[in-house]
Amino acid sequence: MENKANVVEKKSEASEKQGQDQKNSSRDAFSNEFHSSLSKDNVKQEAGSLSNKDSQAANANDANGKVDADVCKAPDTAAPETLPTLTLTDTPVLSPGQLTTRGKGLVAKADLDGSGSASKEEVAKLFQDNSIKGPDAQALTTLYKRFDELQKLNGGPKSGISAGDLDEFAGKETAQWERANSANKLADWSKSSLKNFDTDGSGRLTKQEIETAMNSQNTAQADKDMLGVLGKLDIVNGNAAGASADDINSYKEKIWSDTEDAKLVLGAWQTEHAVSETQKAKISRDLFADKNNPLKSINPEAISQGSIGDCYFVSSLASLAKSNPQAIKDAIKDNGNGTYTVTFPGAKDEPITINAPTEAEQATYNQASEHGTWASVMEKAYGKYCQEHWYRRGPFQSAGLTPAEGAEGGGITSRAMNLLTNNSIDTDELFLTRQSTVARKLEEAFKNNKSVAAGITKGIFAESTKDNFYMGHAYSVTNFVPDGKGGGQITIRNPWGQDAGKESTRGTITMPLDKFMKNFSDISYEQ
Repeated sequence: MENKANVVEKKSEASEKQGQDQKNSSRDAFSNEFHSSLSKDNVKQEAGSLSNKDSQAANANDANGKVDADVCKAPDTAAPETLPTLTLTDTPVLSPGQLTTRGKGLVAKADLDGSGSASKEEVAKLFQDNSIKGPDAQALTTLYKRFDELQKLNGGPKSGISAGDLDEFAGKETAQWERANSANKLADWSKSSLKNFDTDGSGRLTKQEIETAMNSQNTAQADKDMLGVLGKLDIVNGNAAGASADDINSYKEKIWSDTEDAKLVLGAWQTEHAVSETQKAKISRDLFADKNNPLKSINPEAISQGSIGDCYFVSSLASLAKSNPQAIKDAIKDNGNGTYTVTFPGAKDEPITINAPTEAEQATYNQASEHGTWASVMEKAYGKYCQEHWYRRGPFQSAGLTPAEGAEGGGITSRAMNLLTNNSIDTDELFLTRQSTVARKLEEAFKNNKSVAAGITKGIFAESTKDNFYMGHAYSVTNFVPDGKGGGQITIRNPWGQDAGKESTRGTITMPLDKFMKNFSDISYEQ
């Protein structure tokens, strides 16, 4: 993690600065081993996905009764192995207290009715304001994504986020970082010093051993400080056998998930961190990163699904980026005033005009990348297209509060492909289709530069197949080589776009066709 003290805003009042410095000291001291205190079994990191959820849409079937993608799974990512290393040209993660400080200003700006709090609808409107950038975009995204948790902190009615809610959060944030810092110090101390007070050689410290050491004049004050902390913990008070160094380390690892306050503070930090990952210097905010050769920027790697369940659309978009990038370039018109008009080939009489995606939107929906904003523009326009008529969305799916959210959940891959290409789509259920037929159609599709996508229906008792392909999810098919064992080699791309540079079911993977047949449910070919 970057040095938080370097990014703390100057406070006008000396008391505020002193309080902020105390928070920073606690958080900085702990940050060097932050991830050692996060258990991957119970803490999820949102990088690239700010909601970590499955879409709740019901199964969606096409006119012939074939299932293309019945539910779309948004990314659910484990905590990263290392802390982010941010350069001076990147936007650092918010330092302690900044969510409250910046959040109050944003709440005041969003509070259009003067009620003293900002409703989710009001925050959603601000979410689409392109003037909100950098640290404010992190704070705004956290307000929006953590709205339900934050609005009830001050004990008032659940009518919106108020300054009181944010003050309450600041107190919880300070307390949690102090707990985490204390747990980290205690775990380090126990590795080297616990044995010095283990008088019976059991490898554990009992409450009696702690009291004896605390009352001894031979015990150094630094040791007494640690023993005092340990003596107050349940791992000692609730266990007559006492606590071992392993018990203390286990306590440290659970410190971010053992209370609701801990989960709230961690969740807010994760949201801020995820937004900062989309604010790196390499990110392009232009429509096409390569202005001289836009087609070079239109490739599947620009697709990185965010928090909404629209895999059926973004996987289709990635397939089109591979097969016919010119079609995407032709679909987008830059109006030169901060807006874009997208004309989908399958709906030429219904051009969709949107504002340029904001930093907050590019951190929440399709992720910002070094390839430009074209993928986010297409997704946002598609969401607005779906909002125009209820039947374009999944069954029982709301229109959402932002344009992109209109694309949420339950869509049908073949319909998305048809909208993007204006060509008919041939969909086969794989359990009814011979492998030789799939090979023939794949070879023909790639020979003619046609889009191909595949899906796996939602499992009843499992979230993934035996080969770890996520179920209830749509994927792009980006290549097929008919030669080789297993009926040829097929390349599949998960729209999550993770694990770049290596074979992964969370990103891109090449496998024998017979393995594909065992894992996937359906495949759709552009005609």
